[in-house]
Amino acid sequence: MDRKSFITKISDSFNDGELSLFLGAGSSLDAHFPTWKELLTPCAEKLGLDISSITDYFQLAQYFINEYSERELYSLINHKINKFDYESELMKIIVQIGFKSIWTTNFDKVIEKNFEYQKININSIHDEQDLGSVSLKNRVNIFKLNGDIGSISKIVISKSDIENYYLNHELFLSFFQRELVTNTFLFIGYSFTDDIVLKSIQKLHSYIGKNNKAFYTIMIDKPGDKNFQLFIDDLGKRYNIKVLLVQTPEDIKEILREIKEKTISKNIYISGSLDDALEETRAYNLSKSLVEKLIDGGYNIVTGFGKNIGYYISGSSIQKLYSINEANIEKRLIMRPFAHDMSLDEDTSYRRNLISDTKFTIVMYGQAINSKGDIVTSRGVWEEIKISKEQGNYIIPIASTGFAAAELGEKIKSSITEYPYLENYIEKLCSENSPDKLAELVLHIIEEISFNFID
Repeated sequence: MDRKSFITKISDSFNDGELSLFLGAGSSLDAHFPTWKELLTPCAEKLGLDISSITDYFQLAQYFINEYSERELYSLINHKINKFDYESELMKIIVQIGFKSIWTTNFDKVIEKNFEYQKININSIHDEQDLGSVSLKNRVNIFKLNGDIGSISKIVISKSDIENYYLNHELFLSFFQRELVTNTFLFIGYSFTDDIVLKSIQKLHSYIGKNNKAFYTIMIDKPGDKNFQLFIDDLGKRYNIKVLLVQTPEDIKEILREIKEKTISKNIYISGSLDDALEETRAYNLSKSLVEKLIDGGYNIVTGFGKNIGYYISGSSIQKLYSINEANIEKRLIMRPFAHDMSLDEDTSYRRNLISDTKFTIVMYGQAINSKGDIVTSRGVWEEIKISKEQGNYIIPIASTGFAAAELGEKIKSSITEYPYLENYIEKLCSENSPDKLAELVLHIIEEISFNFID
C-alpha cells in the first residue's frame, strides 16, 4: 500500500471516530524497554539455551516455569521492566494524535505513563473486572490483553497462558472482537506472531467475509528476507491486513506525525475579540457567513470564546449544525471559554492547548478596552497569533475588520515571503468589507492551501 493512501485512510477513519490503535512490544522499544529476546535472555541462559535460536518466547517462558517456578520468572521480568524510563517520542506523538481506544499486548506501563505526562485521563483495563469502567467520553481506554505488570501473577507470558487464553479471557476477547467489527485498526510495533489477534480476525472474517474488513499496520522492511516477504503476503491474502513497509523506526514516527497533521487539517481556530457596539452587527454577519461556509465545506470550528466574537462564532455554528442535522456537534464545534481568574502562565498554556489541534487560524478584529478605558489591540489575540505561528498554522487575517487583524495584515504585506499562500489575497483581505465576500475568500484560501500545501 502506498504511503499517501495509507495516511489518508487512517486519517479519515480517525476523523470519522472509527479508529482504534493496537500497540505491540515494538512500540515500547522507543522508551528503551527490552525486546522479548532481551527480556527472556536470562531465562534462556539459566536453561542452557541459545536465545538466538529461540522463535517461540511463550514456549521459552513455559520451559523456565517448568524448570524453576512462575515466581522466579516474574521476579526476572519485574527486574527487567521496572528499571527503565518511560519517556518515548513515539508515544508522545501517539498521545498527541488523540486516540480514544488503544489495545495492547504489552504489560509494561509505557502507554499509561506517557498519557499521564500529558495530563490526559485514562482507564487502564487489564482484567475482566475492569471492563465496567470503560468510558466512551472523557477518558482514553487502554485495553491490556496480556495483563499488567502491577498484577504480575496475571500476565500472559507462558505457553500455558496462551493456550488457556480463550477460556480465561472470554469477555475480554468479546470486547476486542466487537471493536474489530466496528472500527478500523492500526497496528504499531506488533509482529502478529501470537494467535490472539489473528484468530480473532479469522473469526470475524468467517462471519462478515474477508473482503469486507481491512486492517492496517506499519512494519520495518527486511529486504532480501524471503520468509518476511512471504509473511507479509500471507497477512494480506489471508487476513486482509494492509502493510505499509518503511526503512527505519524514525519513518514510523514521521508517518504518525503526518497522520496527526492530516487529522487536524479540517480544524480551524477563529481568534478575535470586539468591544464596540457600533461594529456588532457587521461582526455578527461576518461570523455567521464565515462559519456557515466553513461548516458546509466540511471544516470544524474551534473557538476560545473571545469577547463577542466567540459568542457570534459559537452561536452561528450551533445554529448551522442543527439546521443540517449534524449528529456529532461536539466534534464539529469545540468551544472552550477562558476563566477570568487564570494566571498569565495558565492563560498561555490554555491557548496553546486549544490551538494545538488545529491547522488554520483565522484572525478577525482583535480589539479590547484597557483599564483606562482606551481602545487597544487585544493582547490575547496577539498571543494566539504568536502561538499559531510557532505551531506552524496557516494564519489568515481578515484585516479589513481592523485592530489586531489589520496590524497583522500589514506585517504580512511587509514579509509576504513567509506567507506565500496569501500572496494573491492579502490586499483583498485588507480592503474587502462585504461579510459574504470575505467568507467566500477565506474559504477559497483554505481550500487552496489544503490542495497545494497539505494534500
